[in-house]
Amino acid sequence: MLLIRHGFLSPTLCRNLIAGFQQISDTYTEVDDYVRRYEHRTSICGIAIKRAGIDGVSDEINEIRQRAADALCGFYGIAGPIHIDFTLASEMRMGDFQPAHADNESCNDDGIWAPNHTSYHHSTAMLYLNNCGTDYEGGLLRFPSFEQEIIPQAGMLVGFMSDRNYLHEVTPVKHGQRYAITIWVTQDADHAEYWD
Repeated sequence: MLLIRHGFLSPTLCRNLIAGFQQISDTYTEVDDYVRRYEHRTSICGIAIKRAGIDGVSDEINEIRQRAADALCGFYGIAGPIHIDFTLASEMRMGDFQPAHADNESCNDDGIWAPNHTSYHHSTAMLYLNNCGTDYEGGLLRFPSFEQEIIPQAGMLVGFMSDRNYLHEVTPVKHGQRYAITIWVTQDADHAEYWD
């Protein structure tokens, strides 16, 4: 079962977050470890958004992270202490996609699943900042196991567990830019995100 909440973020906040993302992306330097630019994607660590000091963005990002983590815990009945282990904002451009994968496990060529390099991920929250079908085409979130397809809309939260039962993929972006923030939650305090 997927956690889906429309209107989790306001339209104004979504616009501010995109503007903040673009400002950070435009001013980054090659030595900046918090910004990664690829051919079809730019990714920015959440801490860089906080540190940028952008009005209406920097002060909001921590609250957004916590609200998303709380929503995951409430929906899935996660007991015990939880920690946010990573926050990542991304801009996917034409040609970008994500093949089917789980966030904390990998499947080898023999069909055997094993923990991957982020095996501490417990659950995942996706926050969408703009609208599929208006701002970009493609970029749908699909869950093959559930035969469910999500059409991202600005302000929408989609949450799911990070294991193989929630195998998911993102279809290729056909044009435009797709903006989202991903927040991963862990029960392992040793992997809590550094957030000063």
